[in-house]
Amino acid sequence: MLDTLEEKVATNQGELPQYYIEGHHEAIIDPEEWEAVQAIIEERSIAFKTRNHKKYSKNTHKNVAFIDKLQCGECGNGFTHQRAVERRSDGKEYEVHRWVCRLAQKYYAVDGCSSHRFQQTYFEQHFIKMLKELHQNEAFQAEVNKVIARTELSAQELNLEEEVRKRIEQLNQALYEAVDEELHQDGQDSKRVDDLSGELVNLHKQLKAFSDRKKLAGQYKNEYKELMKQVKKLHEEQQQPFPAELYTQFVEQATVYKDGKIVYHFSMGIDWSTDERYESYRYQLLEEKKARRHAKRKKKHSDFLKGPEVTALLEYCEKPRRWGEILDFMNTMMFISDSHLRSSVIQTLMEKGKLQKEFLPNHQRKHKYYMVKK
Repeated sequence: MLDTLEEKVATNQGELPQYYIEGHHEAIIDPEEWEAVQAIIEERSIAFKTRNHKKYSKNTHKNVAFIDKLQCGECGNGFTHQRAVERRSDGKEYEVHRWVCRLAQKYYAVDGCSSHRFQQTYFEQHFIKMLKELHQNEAFQAEVNKVIARTELSAQELNLEEEVRKRIEQLNQALYEAVDEELHQDGQDSKRVDDLSGELVNLHKQLKAFSDRKKLAGQYKNEYKELMKQVKKLHEEQQQPFPAELYTQFVEQATVYKDGKIVYHFSMGIDWSTDERYESYRYQLLEEKKARRHAKRKKKHSDFLKGPEVTALLEYCEKPRRWGEILDFMNTMMFISDSHLRSSVIQTLMEKGKLQKEFLPNHQRKHKYYMVKK
């Protein structure tokens, strides 16, 4: 819209009639091609949201026993939980739960932490192995005894405790007399009352400290007894679920280093660790993965030997057949290489006694033939 008086151009916001002319200019992109592209974009958008934007189920496998218990041994920060949905080679999805130092996950931080992410199953397995190693562990028992011995009152302290009790009795009597005298003197000797009261307060504090140490030593003994009872029970079991109650009850904190070393700070005042490291755990996972793949291949091969192709091959070999004939016959049903047929099928059938290889009698050319063993 042009203002002819001031010669300014302004957008028509409805002040004047507006008109839309379709197809007035030649399109840069053909309308049909444009619509086809928009349909593809929409289809891919829906597929992406369906695949990667799934809502987590409310029934999470997060181990709540680790909350506020894990501390980074590299920077001192706490650990936070992460979970993700990953996919195996067979296309099946599964949840992975990990714990990571709060500073280590901030990769953009200037002074970041060098720690790593750890799978939750590593922490669970590490704790179970550590508990098993405590069974009849003389070094751990000796460490517990040292802590209890330091906590318990020595012979000298026991004598001092008895002297404090006697002194408290004397001061109580002296305070009673001082208060009685003060009542008759109209408060003229209040300083003596204050001094006696102050000394009594200090002695009661000292007596309470002795009493607290006795209770703590008894608590340590009971905790150790209960822990060993649970350790023995755990040692006798074959399949051990993670003992969350034990972890919550006895572990005040666990310091985790970047190599996977974990130092457990027990409630009874003992720090304990094992030789288990994350690298060995990852190697174990790799071996388990290899074992699963091997078992899967073995089952697939076993099913193939029981399948229609091998059944037809055995029927075909009711009569003596040369190797070339067998290879051609199998390739009419499926593609299979010479080496794979020889090593995985023929050799296995011969080892199971279903097929034999020999020279035909009364035959001029000495060629080996295969036929069903009868």
